[in-house]
Amino acid sequence: MTDQLVVRFTTPTGKPVPLTTAYTVNTRNFPFFSEWRDLGEGEIAIRYPKEQPFALAVLWEIPGFGRVIVTADNEGEFYRLGGRPVEFRAEAAKTKIGRVKNRLGAIDKGGLSVPDALRNVVDSADAQLRRVLTELTGEAAARALDGVLRDSFVADEQLELITARARIASMSVEQRRAKLFGSAFFDVDASDTFLFRFQELFNFATTPFYRRRVEPIEGRPDWETRDRLLDRLDDWAMPRKGHPLSWWIEHGLTDWMKKLSYRTLKDVVYRQVFDTVTRYKDRIKIWDVINEAHDPIVKGNDLNLDADQVFEITALACAATRDADPEAVRIVNVNRPWGEYRAEWEMMNPQHAIEYVEGLRERGIEYEVLGVQMYHGGPEHSVRDMTEQSALIDSYLALGKPVHISEVQTPSSMEADPSRWLGGRIAPSGWWHRPWDPDVQADWVEQYYTIAASKPGLDAITWWNLGDRRTFWPHGGLLDTNEQPKPAYHRLLEFIREFR
Repeated sequence: MTDQLVVRFTTPTGKPVPLTTAYTVNTRNFPFFSEWRDLGEGEIAIRYPKEQPFALAVLWEIPGFGRVIVTADNEGEFYRLGGRPVEFRAEAAKTKIGRVKNRLGAIDKGGLSVPDALRNVVDSADAQLRRVLTELTGEAAARALDGVLRDSFVADEQLELITARARIASMSVEQRRAKLFGSAFFDVDASDTFLFRFQELFNFATTPFYRRRVEPIEGRPDWETRDRLLDRLDDWAMPRKGHPLSWWIEHGLTDWMKKLSYRTLKDVVYRQVFDTVTRYKDRIKIWDVINEAHDPIVKGNDLNLDADQVFEITALACAATRDADPEAVRIVNVNRPWGEYRAEWEMMNPQHAIEYVEGLRERGIEYEVLGVQMYHGGPEHSVRDMTEQSALIDSYLALGKPVHISEVQTPSSMEADPSRWLGGRIAPSGWWHRPWDPDVQADWVEQYYTIAASKPGLDAITWWNLGDRRTFWPHGGLLDTNEQPKPAYHRLLEFIREFR
């Protein structure tokens, strides 16, 4: 049929693989809606894609590596409806080994040294893929393809780390010391243990300015908590950021704000931003001016603002900050940066975060820094390998602004934590290298920070919640519920000390 593409998703023994997360992406790697119709026996018909050509992105288990988002893109040519039926495992292996070979070629061209053992892994995986495509069938072919995927994913991450470590080695001392490593600092009554660990690990703090807590009664802001937190940071002489000046969901809105007309709302937002920045301009120079505004219909907006209003209030908040403090660093903070929600909400046609940022540029809206949240391995956030993490950061750096990783966490356990966000379910999002545990979290932290900190133009990384007592991300702290360091805490401390 010319109105569909049939893709086969089966185990090595030919049984259907249940798909929990699967969608199409365009040539910019933006997810979008398409119908995935089950034809039985592991075959899925992809129909009615909103865009063509497209690639396939699936949460897929690779034995020996993890259950991660795996992409098949027809070896860079992408797919169209009406093509021949394809087998996902083989298509994914061809896509990945092609990317690894391209990366290896780029590294060689740049003059970096790659261990012979790693080259041999790539060469062996490439040879095995050719053998599968020409000689093997059935279960033997499928298991061989699993090996190709495992080895190519492992090799790709190692090549990414070689590149990152080389960039770090080339940095000056001044460049390294300019990087900010931080966390949220919200608890005025934190224990001495927490305070010690915070100051030992970080050189940057995010302080809370959620309007629901600051101004529950109109015109009567309560600054006491913020003042006490800033007093502590002053004692430490620690740089800090205020978060957020404007946010349009429950945590950032007061009940009385929800009742305002749009015209009055604009006046109130300007007043709130201007007054807050004016009050603290001698104590805070960095602000998340607006938070999660790009996702206005699905997640980021309880005010039901349309796209034009989103841009208008973004501009207003940025202008109010500049009017109050011409020296302020204004951050526009975006969430859900892969945009998976675009595949879920066809009728709402939500923007990708990158489209929102491009819209800011087209409208001449001025700000200094782009903040990107990179939560991982929890509710609504599928697991990605390190090369995907790196590529995502690059896609935001390419927009032309310095970038802060404004919020990031990943779990240290596979167990659901019903007390956390969306029931704290972890297993549906996948796992990396092996099911999440404290040591896997530590490995992830070390590799992620190595890659992210190596990027020119990426100036700050904020691990959102230091401890599990206060984290909203399930098992996402670097301290356990008794405020004792997990392995990831020690690994990050070692990395930062060596980095500086």
